[in-house]
Amino acid sequence: MEQVIDNLLVNALRYVPRGHTVCVSLVPIGRAPAAGYRLVVADDGPGFPAQDLPHVFDRFYRGDNALASSGSGLGRAIVREIVQRHGGRVRAANRDPSGAAIEVELPAADISEDA
Repeated sequence: MEQVIDNLLVNALRYVPRGHTVCVSLVPIGRAPAAGYRLVVADDGPGFPAQDLPHVFDRFYRGDNALASSGSGLGRAIVREIVQRHGGRVRAANRDPSGAAIEVELPAADISEDA
């Protein structure tokens, strides 16, 4: 999960203009004990172009805004793969009035005393 957070933060900081913000939140899903957790990395930058939203987790996909910066187009694809291997899901959305948000939902770990 360290790689997930690192990839999401590096990506957000790469595209958010100086003076803007990137926020990270982690909240439980469901009642105690939590059924899972929601991690959100959100910013108040330009957001994703509408035509890019369906592809932001595709391997090697780099939208028009990304062409001016470095990067291989693998960061978010790696995030999706790690999250899915942990039984979770990930989605991207634009925020109103501006910005982007990547939301990761993961099931709570079943930790027993035998572990």
